[in-house]
Amino acid sequence: MTAEAQAPEIDGETVSLDEPALYVNREQSWLDFNDRVLWEAKDPRNPLLERVRFLSISASNLDEFVSKRMGWLRLSMKADPAHRTVDGATIAEQLLAVRERIHRMQRDIDETWDEVVEPLLEERGFRVVPFSALPADAKERLGDYFMSSIYPVLTPLVVDPSHPFPFISGASLSLVLTVRADEERRHFARVKVPPNRSRFIDAGDGAFVRLEDLIESHLHVLFPGVTIEDSCIIRVLRSSEVGTPGEDAADLLELMEDTLARRRMADAVSLELHGDIPEARLRLLLEELQLTADDVYTSNVMLGVADISQLASLPVPDESFPPFSPAIPGP
Repeated sequence: MTAEAQAPEIDGETVSLDEPALYVNREQSWLDFNDRVLWEAKDPRNPLLERVRFLSISASNLDEFVSKRMGWLRLSMKADPAHRTVDGATIAEQLLAVRERIHRMQRDIDETWDEVVEPLLEERGFRVVPFSALPADAKERLGDYFMSSIYPVLTPLVVDPSHPFPFISGASLSLVLTVRADEERRHFARVKVPPNRSRFIDAGDGAFVRLEDLIESHLHVLFPGVTIEDSCIIRVLRSSEVGTPGEDAADLLELMEDTLARRRMADAVSLELHGDIPEARLRLLLEELQLTADDVYTSNVMLGVADISQLASLPVPDESFPPFSPAIPGP
């Protein structure tokens, strides 16, 4: 025989477990956790390279949150917009609160890199600089690297009546630009930043150049004979919530292949921008990605901050936690 559950008492008063005030919203709880990770990047008691790692992790966590939870909320909004979670929030209320929180957290991540972590790296002799600020010999060396290792893997795409808008894969960086062949013809173009190349390129003397900056500085090589009127760096995150795979799959492998294939083509959930973009180009992106202005996040620092994990292996003595050696206790 099962005993009937008893409602708890607080200060002598019976409290209903259905009271929304007793619960923390799932989405806000996830973001609260990431705030604590981000705080570790700000904590001056932590070694510098560990702070780089914590900042990278917080940015990666936020990407995962946007892909998974924003994807789920958008699906839920379509399926059951009246549904309330245990804390009493509707889907629309959660979307509004989460979007606002994401904007704040992205600004916080950007500021932590720009105002805290990067200046500390500069004090130790390492800095991320624009390609245009390099001395002539470094520009020549990186120009050779571009032609030998980057240029061969780039595929510039121009949108025109015979070339439809390209698919933009999730979490990848792209350069989008307006190219003009003459006074009458202007076209949208896109260059995907190759994910299989280092994001931060060693330019010597402790200087690093971001890969997208190197590509942007050589757009004239990719688009000869035309005028490049503007360029902007974008990043799209796509939903990792794609529903339940078909039940007729023969085995688990087929189920996973089906899920991964649909995830690659899943709906976009956010558009990130770095740099100026003409209003007409932004409208085109939003239309093709089926997003709204509420789904746009702008960074004045850089996109894909998670990639700074590459810099966590810089040769900076005494700026990492000592390695942990697991020990197996004896009998």
